[in-house]
Amino acid sequence: MTGIDRSQLGIALGTAVMTIHGKSRDIRKDDFLTLDPDELDDDYTVVMNPPYSRSEELSTEYTDTIHQTVEQETGLNLSKNAPLYIHFIAHATQFLAEDGRAAFITPNYLDKDYGEALKEYLLAEYDIKALLLFNPGEVSVFDEAVTTGLITFVERREDNKGEGDTRFIQVDEMPETGDLLSAVKGGVEDEAEWGSVTTIDQAALGPEQNWRTVFDPIDVDTEQLTTLGEIATVNRGILTGKNDVFCVSQSTVEAHELDKSHLSRLVRKGSHVPHFDMVVEDWEQHRDADKEVWLLYHLDDIDVPSKAGDYASAVTAPPSETALGSDAAQDNGVQRLLSYLEHSLHQSVSLPNRTFQDRGDSWFIVDLRDPPPILVTTVNRDRCRFILNEADARNVNSLHSMYLDVTLTDPEIKALLAYLNSDIVSDVLREHERLHADGMRKLEPNDAEDIPILDPRNLPAHTVDALSEAFDTLCETARRDEALTDVFEEIDEIVQQEL
Repeated sequence: MTGIDRSQLGIALGTAVMTIHGKSRDIRKDDFLTLDPDELDDDYTVVMNPPYSRSEELSTEYTDTIHQTVEQETGLNLSKNAPLYIHFIAHATQFLAEDGRAAFITPNYLDKDYGEALKEYLLAEYDIKALLLFNPGEVSVFDEAVTTGLITFVERREDNKGEGDTRFIQVDEMPETGDLLSAVKGGVEDEAEWGSVTTIDQAALGPEQNWRTVFDPIDVDTEQLTTLGEIATVNRGILTGKNDVFCVSQSTVEAHELDKSHLSRLVRKGSHVPHFDMVVEDWEQHRDADKEVWLLYHLDDIDVPSKAGDYASAVTAPPSETALGSDAAQDNGVQRLLSYLEHSLHQSVSLPNRTFQDRGDSWFIVDLRDPPPILVTTVNRDRCRFILNEADARNVNSLHSMYLDVTLTDPEIKALLAYLNSDIVSDVLREHERLHADGMRKLEPNDAEDIPILDPRNLPAHTVDALSEAFDTLCETARRDEALTDVFEEIDEIVQQEL
C-alpha cells in the first residue's frame, strides 16, 4: 500500500493505522498533484479524500502549474475556477491499471458548471460504477467543511468502457457500512430504509446534464415546451459594489436631506418580499420600519469635481481634501448628495470590490435599468418564488430581475406566474438549481432561462383566465398566512391539462 500526504501529521496517523492492522506500506511526504504516475507501479485501486482547498488560498503559480499538468495528461479543458479536488480526481485516474478501481470522496460536482468537463472525461474513459450522494439536509460526512458529500466509484476499462449501468445512491440516513457496500455492488434496488437507488445506463448520461436529479427522478414530461428564455430575460440584481453606501433607509435620507430625485424605490432583501406579489403598501411598511428601501439612483447627470472623479482618491483621501460637495456650481441637493457619499465612503466598514472600482470616473453610478416586472428569489430552502413587482421597485443582487421580451397582457403575466410558482415547476427546478451543502438551493439567471414553460400566448383563453385567477388567489391566501396546498393543487391541475 502506498500513501501520499503533504501533512506530517497525516503521515503519522496513516502509519499508525496500518501498523495496527499489520499492513505493509510505503508512505511518502509529497504533493500528489505533482507526482508522476511513472514514479509508482500501476496500482489496482485508488482511494482518495482530496483536500477541500479554496483556490484563492493557493498561489497563482501553483494553481496554474497544476491546471496545465492535469489538462496535458487528460486532455481535459478544465475551468480555472474549478476547485482543487476536480484536478485530484482527474490526476488520480492516471494511476489506474487495466481493471483498476478508484473511489473518491469529494464535495458534490454533479450540478456545477466546472464539473461538466470532468463528467465528460469519466464518461468517455471509465465505467462509472456508482455515485453515492449524502443528502445535505440530513447527513453530514465532513466534520468541519460545510459541503455536500459525494463518493464517486469508477473502474478503468480499455474495452467496452461506458457500456454498463451506473448506480445513483442517495443516503438520507446513515446506514451500516455493509448496506452501502451492498448498494454499490448492486444488492439494493429502488427504495431502502436509509435512502434510494436509481440505476441508469451510463450511455444515457450526458456531461451537460444535471446528474443530481437522477438520484430522485422528476416525473414531468416537458419535452414539448419552450423555455423561459424564449420570452424573458433574467438578470442578477443591480451590483452597487457597496450596498452599505448605495442602499439607504428613510432616516438616512432625512438625516442627510437627500433629494428624492436621486432616489429609487428598492427591494433590499428577499426576506422583504415574503409573498408572491409586492405592492406599494409593502414598500411603505418597510420604509416606516426604517429598512433600506431607497437606492441612490439617477446620478448620471451629476458633475463630480475632477479631483474626486477617481474612486481611489475619493475613498482614501481625508474628507477635507476630497471635498466632493464643495463645488459652488452644484445645486444644494447635489451638494448634499455628494457630502453624503463622501461621509459614507469614509465611514463604510466594507472593503471596495471590483464592481465598484471598475466604474472608474463613474464610480457613483450604479447599473441603470428599469424596475423589473417580476422578481425571482435566488437562494431557497423550500421553493423558488416568482414575484409580481407592482411596487415598481428596483432590486440589488439578493434577488434576480426578470424582464419580459414579448408583450403579454396582465392576465397572461399572471398566468405565467401561476405556472412558474406551481408545484410542478418547483419539482422541475431541481434540474436547474444548484444544491448547497446546507440544503439550500440556488438558481442562477441562465439556469432560470432554461426552465421549460407553457407560453401563455399559446394557451386557450379560458386556461389563461383560470391560471390568472389562481395566481390572484395564491397572492391573497399567502398574505392571509393560510395554507397554500389547495391553491397549488388547483394550479397543478390546470397546468397538467396543458402538458
